[in-house]
Amino acid sequence: MSVRSFAATMLFFIAGPALAQSYGDGVAAYSLGRYDKAVEIWRSLADSHPDAQFRLGDLYERGIGVARSFDLAAEWYRKAAANGHADAQFSYARLYDMGHGVDKSPEAAWQWYLKAAESGSAPAQYHVANAYMSGKGVERDLVQAYVWFTRAAESFGPGPEGNFSLTAIETIGAALRPDDRQLAAQLLSAKPIKSNKNQ
Repeated sequence: MSVRSFAATMLFFIAGPALAQSYGDGVAAYSLGRYDKAVEIWRSLADSHPDAQFRLGDLYERGIGVARSFDLAAEWYRKAAANGHADAQFSYARLYDMGHGVDKSPEAAWQWYLKAAESGSAPAQYHVANAYMSGKGVERDLVQAYVWFTRAAESFGPGPEGNFSLTAIETIGAALRPDDRQLAAQLLSAKPIKSNKNQ
């Protein structure tokens, strides 16, 4: 091994962990209330790090460490959402639901809720179920509502949110015809949903 190769290898092992910990350093700074430092770290990573993009969106939405800006929150959420970040997809959908930083659009909200739900976001699964149940942003479909409430209950697990989903499942299930219940069972077994590591 040449001296140059050895030096490059040593630099990788010394600098690599420090670079890999930068996002974690932002989390640590945030946890300590050093929001300006967290913003600085996450901005430095934001070109290629969906978690950093999501965190910046969240900070801009809530006005923590930065001036509150729904426009900038939407921009950062959009970037992270486009990179498959389930929590960002959910947050971006909420902005469309409320018309904060983007034009209010139940249809756009629906599309982003669905992407987040398919990525394993339990709150998004619950929203998708509610949308199917009410027809908000999508055509009303009780079979799909049943399917998504079931997925939400599984994702939430025990607790209030899971219990709300279970109650909805019981109510909708009682209203479904046997062939609709069979279709729901097929849909639940046909397409597994990703686990959301971001929750």
